[in-house]
Amino acid sequence: MTKTLRFLVISPNDLIRIGLCSLLKSNSSDHHQVISYPALPDNLGNYNLKINLMLVDDHLSNNTSIHRVIPLIRHCCPGTRLIIIGSFLSVSYIQQILDLGADGYIYKKDSLEEYLNLAVKTVLSGRVFLSPRASTLPYESTEPRELNQNDMKVLTLLAAGCNVQDIARRLGLVDRSIYRIRTRLRDYLGVTNNKQIVDVARRRNLLS
Repeated sequence: MTKTLRFLVISPNDLIRIGLCSLLKSNSSDHHQVISYPALPDNLGNYNLKINLMLVDDHLSNNTSIHRVIPLIRHCCPGTRLIIIGSFLSVSYIQQILDLGADGYIYKKDSLEEYLNLAVKTVLSGRVFLSPRASTLPYESTEPRELNQNDMKVLTLLAAGCNVQDIARRLGLVDRSIYRIRTRLRDYLGVTNNKQIVDVARRRNLLS
């Protein structure tokens, strides 16, 4: 049986939104579904476990910050892959986008027609995708040499089944800090997704 994949496209720009939908439909089978909205739907949580991949324009309406939207998506739809269609070619900006939990970043001036299909396949396989001009920026390695005290506290709470918001509240940190620590944990452990963190940490005897 062919697995049905569902894609959700969010962009206030009609040309971008319609273009992304057309490209996704042309590269997908009849079993795949593409849904689109000009803004993030209020009932986003209802899509949990239903949407396989979201593509979100970082230039959202009503001055909505993409830095606030990504954690919201991660909270409401933790199993959904997320690609940001970005307006900026900046190391710090793209690094923040990835640290917050995005799985990919496509710079708008790179060719969507040429790279969207590859981006979708890459992030659905559990890997990070950066479009060509974004990937050639001089990123610094964020892999920690060793885990610090906060890293270990977050790891322990993840193993206890706590979500990002619970951990932030217990440790007196903001959600964004927990997302960044979780990213460092992934890098340190060499895993590709958040679900693998605890299992690999246990195999390495980092958890009692």
